Amino acid sequence: MGVRRDAEPSPLRAGVVHTGLSFLVFGGIAAAVAGVIHLIGDPSSAGPRRTLALFDTQTETGDPQLKTRL
Repeated sequence: MGVRRDAEPSPLRAGVVHTGLSFLVFGGIAAAVAGVIHLIGDPSSAGPRRTLALFDTQTETGDPQLKTRL
């Protein structure tokens, strides 16, 4: 009766599995931190806010001022 011994896992497979698990763990931690910041963060402490005017609301008064030529 022979003794059966399982082969050792390949180093490439072990590296791929550990890399995938580390991305999964650190991605989950980053997503949890981002979710907490999103839920309890203060919007007023975010970066500066700029408002862009898409349409000109000023009324035109007379002819536009053109640059004078030399």
